[in-house]
Order: sequence, then C-alpha cells, then structure tokens
Amino acid sequence: SYVNEEALSEYVYYDYTNQRLRSDVVFLDNESHNVLETVLILADSQVVYITDYLNNQCVYYNSTAPLIRACAPPGDGFYDYTLGVTLNARSYFYNVGSTKAEFSVSMPECIPISGIFLSQAQDQEFAYAYFDVTLGIDDPLVFTPPSGCTKISPPS
Repeated sequence: SYVNEEALSEYVYYDYTNQRLRSDVVFLDNESHNVLETVLILADSQVVYITDYLNNQCVYYNSTAPLIRACAPPGDGFYDYTLGVTLNARSYFYNVGSTKAEFSVSMPECIPISGIFLSQAQDQEFAYAYFDVTLGIDDPLVFTPPSGCTKISPPS
C-alpha cells in the first residue's frame, strides 16, 4: 500500500565568518516541497528579515546581536573521539531545563553529525540526523535580502 507521508524540514545556511544565517522551513509531502517561512539574519548589516510565504508577508527589523558560534552549545561538557579512521569529532552534552541533549560535530570544521534530545518531563526522545551537509555555501545568493519588506520593531 502507498502511504502519504508529510513532514517539516529545515534547511540552514550558516556563515559565521561573514555573520549571516538563513533558515528555510519547508513542508514536504509526496508531491511537493513548499517553503513556509524564511528567516534571514544579516548580523553584518544588523538586519533580520522574516518572510511568511503562507500569508505573503515580509517584515524586517534592526538587530545589533552578533551570530553565536554554532559549534559550541552552552553545556556541561564535551568529549572528543574519532569516527572511522580519520574523522575527528566532538560531542557536547548539556541540559536545557528538563531536557538532556547531546550534539555531535566534526572538528575543527564544526559540521553537524547528530543530535539527541531527551525530554524527561514529556518522556520523549528526539534524534536529529543531518544529511547533505557540506562545508561552504555554493550559492551566495541565499543571503540576498528580499525586497518590499515592512519594517517592524524588534521583538522583546
């Protein structure tokens, strides 16, 4: 039998050196891939854009917050290891409220490998697998800001 599968996925483009980040939330089903929302943080220009494709809205606000280096989450500790013969990796383990987390990256590039999040309060476990992860951004146009956006006050 054929099962219609639906899911949300997120595509992230992260450029710490130039202080730019783009995140696309995508609805996936058997027939299509529709972008629902894009958040574009241009910390180098001190602007954040949010495009809501469902409601056909685009807003932006000014922000002086720098991008945080994504490699090292706040945590209680880490350990280093080798995957296979040559891939150096580091796993960080930490608590966020009642959720315990372990997040693994390659070293020194900080490319995500995996993440496990265990919520004790809800008795749930979420595992994240990363795929199509590459070092570098092939299309620099992903950081081009949209036009016609309305300026709003920054969220508090």
